[in-house]
Amino acid sequence: MLEACHGRIRKFCQNLIRLVSHLELEGNCPDAMQSAANILRYFDQAAPAHHHDEEEDLFPALKEAIKGDSEEVAVLSAMARLEAEHSRMYNDWQAVRQRLKALSEGFSIALNHDGVATRFAMNYLQHAKEEEELVYPHAARLLNAAQLAVISGQMVARRQVA
Repeated sequence: MLEACHGRIRKFCQNLIRLVSHLELEGNCPDAMQSAANILRYFDQAAPAHHHDEEEDLFPALKEAIKGDSEEVAVLSAMARLEAEHSRMYNDWQAVRQRLKALSEGFSIALNHDGVATRFAMNYLQHAKEEEELVYPHAARLLNAAQLAVISGQMVARRQVA
């Protein structure tokens, strides 16, 4: 489920990059307004749930499962760094969010005036790649089926509440 979320994250990051280009060439239009609204909705709703999945469920379970060999200690370090990146990405998102909201309402503004929209998208793409390479394989190896089922159940419940 986490990797499927990353697939959607990639899609919306790529849509954001395309929207930046479109706005620079064509300006705001009904299609751009809809694209802005779709990106806004995804990163306001689904992306925060994904971060909670990792921070509240996956990372704690994986930390508990790690026994201390050098490879696993590196996973702890990666998880700490990736979790800190969630906060930085959230801050960038707030700047992008306000601009997307204005665009979705029909205003013509510079989405990427200071590069924040492109930076947000590129950082998020890199972040997802690193989670998949540095953390997820260890979760698959160290967590048993029962643990993964509990995590999955928590993720499903989180989305039902949202």
